[in-house]
Amino acid sequence: MKKFLIPSSVVALLLPGLALAAYNDTSFATGVVLSIGGVTVTVSGTNAVIESMSVSTTAITVSLLPNSFIEVQSTDRKVIATNAPAGYIVTDTCSATASTLKLSSSISTGSMTITPSSGTCSGNASGNSTTVVSTGSGAGSAGGGGGGGGYTPTTRAAAATTPATAAAPATAVVATPATPASSLGARLTAEFGLGGKGSNVEALQTFLEAKGFLKMPAGVSKGTYGTLTRTAVMSYQKSKGISQTGYIGPQTRVAVNAELGASASAASPAAPATVVASENASFKRDLETGSKGSDVRALQAYLNSHGFSIAASGAGSPGNETELFGGLTRAALAKWQASVGITPAAGYFGPKTRAYIAANP
Repeated sequence: MKKFLIPSSVVALLLPGLALAAYNDTSFATGVVLSIGGVTVTVSGTNAVIESMSVSTTAITVSLLPNSFIEVQSTDRKVIATNAPAGYIVTDTCSATASTLKLSSSISTGSMTITPSSGTCSGNASGNSTTVVSTGSGAGSAGGGGGGGGYTPTTRAAAATTPATAAAPATAVVATPATPASSLGARLTAEFGLGGKGSNVEALQTFLEAKGFLKMPAGVSKGTYGTLTRTAVMSYQKSKGISQTGYIGPQTRVAVNAELGASASAASPAAPATVVASENASFKRDLETGSKGSDVRALQAYLNSHGFSIAASGAGSPGNETELFGGLTRAALAKWQASVGITPAAGYFGPKTRAYIAANP
């Protein structure tokens, strides 16, 4: 049975256009106005069918049925972020009058959160509308690039059954290629989480399959850290008494390598991670879209070295970090926050995120 859950604190804000369809499916014929975390948004989708939806004081949690969509708009141009999993098409628009986040999918891939924040989206220099179309995993309202210069909208195709080849995040911190340590797979040589790609992810998936925590769908290649892998990691962490974040941090990496027969010292990150850790002392203030300074560069370096690259090449890429907090930095930060369980995963660098990085350099 489909569910639509809304707490009493926001019921009074719903417009008459909200209708409950047969079997408790929920559809929107007109906009529904909600106040989330002090930000007023309009939720709509003329042809959208919502499988389930709940509203808290900080976020909307929603599941869509196949071939449907949901759209959230802020006429105050507030940043709207989501941790939508791979398989969803995320369309971000930032115009001179509103910010809009639209989620759609041809398949049902589970629930996600939509989180408005106090930050303001940023379009191009002329103030015209900018739109970014991407696939799942932590997008947000369109904004400036991770580095300097004007914003250039980008378009990526929907997730294919075979993940696209991309630079492995682990190569930024691994001095030598991983060496097979046992029949279970190669040892893990870096930390990573949701959205990570490369040989470390493939080795982890091989290990989880051998231990019975993961079964990769037929026709899907290994090497991309998606929601299915994250669920398997959380189950493995639970079996080991490790905090169930779904992120491959020091404790989880040591536990996996111990079962692979690799020593903890062999799995330690290389020098680049140490450099980033020494820069973390500069994290003494909150950062958001538009912030500038050496601490922004340090944050970009931290994200790049932990598998959440600001950009594959050019400004913001590993070794080319900048001092400007733009839309690409916010998107990478939101993905990382979602992977380690920081909520809301809105791409805002506040006290909670600073404390986590201080404890996990």
